[in-house]
Amino acid sequence: MVPSKSRPLGGCWKNSLDLYIMKGILDFLAELSQNNSREWFNANKEKYLQVREKFEAFAQQLIERISSWDEDVAASQLQVKDCTYRIYRDTRFSKNKEPYKTHM
Repeated sequence: MVPSKSRPLGGCWKNSLDLYIMKGILDFLAELSQNNSREWFNANKEKYLQVREKFEAFAQQLIERISSWDEDVAASQLQVKDCTYRIYRDTRFSKNKEPYKTHM
C-alpha cells in the first residue's frame, strides 16, 4: 500500500509518498549489503534500475530546491551524476572484494 497523506518534515518532504520512495531505496541498499554478490545483483538488476531511477529523480528535485536559495548551487549547473556514485566497486587493489557499493 502506498501512503498518500501529506506530512511535511521540516519542509524537506512533500508528502509521505517521498518517504515511501526513500524507504524502498534504503530497503534495496540494505538487501544489497546482505547479499553483495554478482549472482544476487544480476537477479535483482531490474529492481536496482527502478531504485536508481527513483533516487536520481529525488536527487534532481533536491538540487532544484537548493538552487532556489543557494546561488552557488544554481550557478554551478550541478547535475545528479555529479552527486551520485556508480554502484560498481573497483576491487582490484582492495582487501574488500564485495563487487557493489551499498550507497548511492
